[in-house]
Amino acid sequence: GILIINFYGFISGSKGLAARSILKTLNDDGYKVDLFATDGEEKYRNLLFVCGANELNPIKESVNNKINTSHLNLDNAFVLVDDKPILEHIYLEAALSWRKDYNEINAKYFLNK
Repeated sequence: GILIINFYGFISGSKGLAARSILKTLNDDGYKVDLFATDGEEKYRNLLFVCGANELNPIKESVNNKINTSHLNLDNAFVLVDDKPILEHIYLEAALSWRKDYNEINAKYFLNK
């Protein structure tokens, strides 16, 4: 089977701590993880964690937005565990930023119609 997680587009800095923690958790659990980003800047994109028990072999090599996870520094990332649910706390900065930008973009779009 394959597990796909759609998450906020931030992977760097303090806003990317939650995404790096998801990656660290998946790696720690033994998943093979491919990480893809939709087009655009971190604040406008999504991340897709595509995971499986075995190496993933994409059908097409046309996916341009694969992130090389070997270059990511996971030193300050957390391994997420059930008995200490911190994910909603560490993604708060990313969520607030995304919500602010989303509201601004949509307000401009709908007010200009």
